[in-house]
Amino acid sequence: MNGNNEWNDYGNDSMNGQAAQGQHAEQEQQPAQGQQTAWEQGEHAGQQAARGQQTVYCREQPAPWMVRMIRSSRIFWIVWSVIQFALVVCIFVIKGSFIKGLLLAALLLLAGVRLVVSLFEKERIRSRITNEGIRTKAVLTDLSGAGSKREPWFDFYDERGRHHLPGYKKMKIDPAAHNQYIGRQYDIIYNPECPAAVMYAGMVNSNAGGIAGAVIGLAVILMAVSGVLLFSFTNLRTSEIREGDQMQIRWANTYEESDFTQEDVDSDTVQWICAAYAIYTQYNNKELGIVGGVAEDDDTKDYAIRMALSDGWNITDRDSAIHVISRLLDKGHRQSYRELTEKMQKNGYLDLSEEMMQYRMNDSENMYTYSAAYRAWKAYGEHGIDAWDYCRALQVLGDCYKVEYINLEECLDQSLIIARTLQKLYGSWDELAMSYLYGYQFWKNDDMESTLSDSGARMESYEILKNRLEGPYSIPYDTELTNTWEHPEAAPKDKKKSDSKGEYHSLLESGKGRDVLIKAPEGFVYNEEYSSKSALHFDDPDEQGVDQTRFFYMLENDSYQTDEEYEKNKVDYVKAVCENYDEPELQYLDLKKQQVDGLEVCYAGLERPDVNDRRQRIFYIWVRIDKECILTCQWNEWVKGEEQFRNEEELMNTLFGNEVIQY
Repeated sequence: MNGNNEWNDYGNDSMNGQAAQGQHAEQEQQPAQGQQTAWEQGEHAGQQAARGQQTVYCREQPAPWMVRMIRSSRIFWIVWSVIQFALVVCIFVIKGSFIKGLLLAALLLLAGVRLVVSLFEKERIRSRITNEGIRTKAVLTDLSGAGSKREPWFDFYDERGRHHLPGYKKMKIDPAAHNQYIGRQYDIIYNPECPAAVMYAGMVNSNAGGIAGAVIGLAVILMAVSGVLLFSFTNLRTSEIREGDQMQIRWANTYEESDFTQEDVDSDTVQWICAAYAIYTQYNNKELGIVGGVAEDDDTKDYAIRMALSDGWNITDRDSAIHVISRLLDKGHRQSYRELTEKMQKNGYLDLSEEMMQYRMNDSENMYTYSAAYRAWKAYGEHGIDAWDYCRALQVLGDCYKVEYINLEECLDQSLIIARTLQKLYGSWDELAMSYLYGYQFWKNDDMESTLSDSGARMESYEILKNRLEGPYSIPYDTELTNTWEHPEAAPKDKKKSDSKGEYHSLLESGKGRDVLIKAPEGFVYNEEYSSKSALHFDDPDEQGVDQTRFFYMLENDSYQTDEEYEKNKVDYVKAVCENYDEPELQYLDLKKQQVDGLEVCYAGLERPDVNDRRQRIFYIWVRIDKECILTCQWNEWVKGEEQFRNEEELMNTLFGNEVIQY
């Protein structure tokens, strides 16, 4: 209950009840000899109030010293609170661990000192009340607050009038016996110069115990401060030799968009960086050769990337992005790998065969993690899975650039340092990729040799990529990595023009990703409108003696059939097509084979001699590229006069000779 409200409520009532309380108090305990007059005066005032006369209220006026102390204390504690709040904000904002430790130590010290200072101020007031106050009697009129500890309010009278003040300390009472305390008379000490509260009977005469406890608490806080400072200093010393420090760029405080795009600065260096995390790009169906795997003008995937960064990395803004990148460069999973392989080496497990190592370690739950660590150590030693951490850092940089947590210049600056580190650690794309895959298996703890596992799926993505002639690994591994974006105006604007493979088109095997490069046969042009990644169409632009010529290439996987079985299926298919036409003049062209530039070209077809005054020729052609892949071509021609190719051998040389295909 508020003291002022209690005073006002009490003053509006009649004094009959108070007079009765005073009489009850007299019966319970007689006042001391020296204070009898003051009590009688108060009782007389109560009797006057009962007869309807005006009650005299006393307005408490603290002494000047107390007013000055309270005012100065308020200003002091306001400044103190502002400083504490500023320290808390700085602790959350500042990233440097040593500076953060200093600020935390200062915050703890301020909190401890404040506790002691507050207790000393209270002790000063308590001492003035006790030593210089007037001893008198008062009636307990109310207990404000809740619980077992309540704040008592006392009424008493002197020659100036009626006083209504709280006790200096809360009273510990039985809540069930609350009403038994109301109306009881207590010995109190009242100091007119310290009118904030009164001392009442039963209080401890000294607050030395509380101050002693506060001093002990301050000592504990000082010890904690010393520990924080020691830890911060140790961490500062350790951070001087952290692995990732020399790899990190200096980040700007805020995000500012770069004044160039990837198209402005694209080069072999940028493509090398993209190739380093191409397994991740392929596995997640993103676009190869683009920083972040998404075109700059494509904003449809921004939300998905933000969610992936948030759920997988706890990256939600620029600060958290920089923190995660720093963590990957400092430690990553390679720290756990090195700790594990150090124990395995100490116990002699790395000198055993992999099977015997698994048997000795006898931990089936983590067997694939141990297998990855064993193989990575045998292949690359201490740096067995470094590529896993560094390629992930490149991937995170690309994603964070795409959602504008960092800009393209920052992304490429940091990526260049990581790429150069990778290039020094490993000697080829295969070594880099296997280190990445070992690291993935080390973390995922599943079977890389199973196509049903995540590790196996990533291995399959790598197999697809490395079989592409024009894939990400077509960039030489030992490419000199240079900063081509520092001066964008000097960067190559169209890298493809100088590429010897620029005239070829990539044909992908459906569902696998294996590719073959095909250029337009002489005399024909690439038909972009009808083409796709799985079917390349070509046309005759000059229509040399024909109404129309169109043909297309495709790739098929035929590892499950022998050559004889495949040939039979193709021939049966062509015969079925002839039967479907149901034309008596239709001519079936039986299976033939021809050698063209080291390839055995097989073909069969049909000829329709009289179709609207034209003749149609259709050929189904195929060559085996390797034991799993077959390149097929379907030729369709409408001839009105003399055909362009008088014999089929010439046609096969045109379609498959003169380096038309590369595989």
